[in-house]
Amino acid sequence: MRRTLATALVLLAVLPLLGLKSLPGVARTQILMLEGALEAFRIDHGRYPTTDEGLAALVAPPAALKGSAKYPNGGYLWSGRVPVDPWGRSFSYRSPGERNRDRFDLGSLGADGMPGGDGIAADIGNWPDGFAALEGFEREQWSHFPFEVGMIAGGALGLPIYLFGLISAALGRRSWRSALLGAPLKIAIGLIVACTLVSLWFPSID
Repeated sequence: MRRTLATALVLLAVLPLLGLKSLPGVARTQILMLEGALEAFRIDHGRYPTTDEGLAALVAPPAALKGSAKYPNGGYLWSGRVPVDPWGRSFSYRSPGERNRDRFDLGSLGADGMPGGDGIAADIGNWPDGFAALEGFEREQWSHFPFEVGMIAGGALGLPIYLFGLISAALGRRSWRSALLGAPLKIAIGLIVACTLVSLWFPSID
C-alpha cells in the first residue's frame, strides 16, 4: 500500500511537467485536424472559408451558404465547436494566406501568445517550415527523455524505501539519523542512479 501511494505521488508530481512539454504537439494535431475539415469544406463549396467567415464556418454555415444543400448537418467538426489551442487561445486563420497564398494560413502563437518565440513558445502553423521549431524542440526533448524516465523510475522505486525508513524511525525501530542518512537513503539514491544509467545506456543499443 505504501509503495503504491509513493509511486502515485511521484507520478503526480512529474506528469504535469511532461504534459506541459507535449502541448505544442497537441497544437500540431489540432491544426492538422482543422486542415482536414477545411479541405472537406473546399471540396463541397469550391473554396475555403474567407478570413471574415473564419473557422466558425466549419460548425455553422456562413451567410453566403445559408440554405445550401451541400452544407452538412452538424458542420465539418464532429465536436460541433471550433477548438482553441492548448493554451486556451483561438487559432489564427487567414484565407488566402500570406504564407500559403493558394490556400490558407492556420496556426497558433504558442505558449506565450506572441509572434515568434522558441521551444513551447514558438509559433506553430501549416505554412512551410511551420512545424520546424516544434520538431527541433521535440528532438531536444527526446534527447532528455531517457534521463527523465530513469529519474522517474528510480524515484518510484527508491522513494518508498526511504519513506519506509522514516516510518520505522517514527515507530522507534531505528534512529532518526539512520533513517535520514543511513541505508534507506543510500538505497534510494542507488536506485535512482542505477535506473538513470540504464535508461541512458539502453537507447544506445543497436
